[in-house]
Amino acid sequence: MTPLSRTIEIKDTTRNPATTGSAEGDAAALLQQFQQFSRERGLPRALFAEGAGAFGTFTATHDVTRFSCAAPFSAIGRETMVLMRFSSIGPSDGTMPDLRGVSVRFFTDQGNWDLVGANAPVFFLRDPDAFTAMAHTQLPQRATGLVDPHAQWDFWSRHPESLHLLTMLFSDRGRPLTHRFMHGYGVHTHSLLDGRGERTWCKFHLLTQQGTRMLDDGGRHDASAARLDLAEAITRREYPRWTLCVQLMTGEQARALRVNPFDSTTIWSHTQFPLQRIGVVELNRLPTDFTAEIEQVAFKPGAWIPGIGGSPDPLLRARTLAYGDAQTHRLGAMHAELPVNQSRCPVMRLLGGASAPAVPTSSDARGDAGWRLAQDIVERFRAAADHDDHAQPRNLYRMLDAAHRDRIARRIAASLATTHADVQLRQLREFMRVDADYGTRVARRLGIELEVSTERDAVAGAREAAAAAATMTCGAD
Repeated sequence: MTPLSRTIEIKDTTRNPATTGSAEGDAAALLQQFQQFSRERGLPRALFAEGAGAFGTFTATHDVTRFSCAAPFSAIGRETMVLMRFSSIGPSDGTMPDLRGVSVRFFTDQGNWDLVGANAPVFFLRDPDAFTAMAHTQLPQRATGLVDPHAQWDFWSRHPESLHLLTMLFSDRGRPLTHRFMHGYGVHTHSLLDGRGERTWCKFHLLTQQGTRMLDDGGRHDASAARLDLAEAITRREYPRWTLCVQLMTGEQARALRVNPFDSTTIWSHTQFPLQRIGVVELNRLPTDFTAEIEQVAFKPGAWIPGIGGSPDPLLRARTLAYGDAQTHRLGAMHAELPVNQSRCPVMRLLGGASAPAVPTSSDARGDAGWRLAQDIVERFRAAADHDDHAQPRNLYRMLDAAHRDRIARRIAASLATTHADVQLRQLREFMRVDADYGTRVARRLGIELEVSTERDAVAGAREAAAAAATMTCGAD
C-alpha cells in the first residue's frame, strides 16, 4: 500500500456505553483527544486556518424580545459591532468537498457572543468522539503532505451520517464563488432565553443578500482571490450584507418531533419551523492589521451572553469544551486580553475574560436556567441509536433535477475513483440506501455494475424510511 493510500484508524462509535467506564473517564479521554489534536500543528488554526474577515454592524430589524433578552435583539434599530470571518476547512485540490467556516462575533455590552458555524446547515457527524479522526482526514497526511481522498472516503463510508453534508457539498451549492455569495449557518441547535429564563430552541441562519453564485465545474476555490473580492467590495462601498434568521422550536415541539432536534447532521423542517428574520449583518470596515484583528481572533462556540445559550447537542458541548483549550494553546493563556478578543463589557473585563459571566461571582443568576433531562441515567452518547441517516439526504436528492443529480454523480465519482475498491463499494452501498438512482449514477461513472439484489435491498430500505422522510423538507436557502 502506498503512503498516499494508507488507511487511517477508525474508532468504533457504536459500542455499548456500559462497557466504556464512567462518564468522567469518557469526558477526560475526549478532552485528551482534543488536546492532542489542538497541539499537533503549532500556532496556526488546526482547521479553518486560511481565511478572510471584516468588521461591521448588526442591526436588529424585528422584535424577538419575547424569546430572548440578549442585548443585540433588545430594540428594533439597535446596532451592535460585529466581526465576521470566512475560511476553508483545509487544503483542497478542487475535486473534494470544501466546507467553509462562517463565524460572527457580536461585541455587546453584555460580553462577546460568538456564532461559530459554516456554509452548510449540517455537519459530517454527530458523535464528538469521532471528530478528531474526521478532522485528520481533511488535513495533509504526514507521509506526503497531501490531502488523501482515500482517507476521507474511508471515514465517510463508515459514517453514513455524513451523507447529508456530502450531498450538499458535491451539489452546486457546495461550490460558492467567493465569501460574499454564500449563506452561513450556526449548524447546532442553540437556545434563546427570555428575562424569566424560559427557553426556546433555535437554529441560526445567515442568508446572503448578494445572492448565491457558484463556481463552474472547471473552477477552483482561490482563498487569496476570495479575500481580495471581499476587500475590494468594501473599498467600493458595496458593503456585503446577510440577513440573520432563526428557526424556533418550543420544548413541547422538541419532545414531539420525530427526529432528534439536537442532531447536527439533520435540519429542521422549514415548513414546520419557518425562518423568522431578526436583523441584518453588514460588513463595512476592513481590518487595519490582518494578523492582529483576523488571525488572532479567538472564536469560541461557548462564548454566549444572557439571552443566548447552548443545547444538549453533544457535538456543540464538545466544541464548547475544546475550543477554549485550542485557543489557549494557539494564542496563549492571556489571549482574551488581545484587543480583538477583549470584551466591551466592563464587568467581564474585570473578571478577566471575554466570555466570563456578566454578574457578580456571588450571584446565582447566570442567565441560563438549564434544561430538564429525560432520565437520571448519564451515559456515553450513542451515535447510531435511533437515527435514520438516509431520509434527509433522500429528500434533498429527490428535490434536484436530473441534470443536477448527474453533476453530483460526476463530481463524486471523480474523487471516489482515487480510492480502493472496498471503499468505493462501501460508499456506493450507502448511496443506494439513500436512493437507487443516486447509487447507480455514481456507480455508472465509476464503471461499476451493481448487482440487482443490491438495488432491491436499497429500495426496500428506502420504503421503510418513507414515513419519516415525508414529514421533512430540506431548506432551499
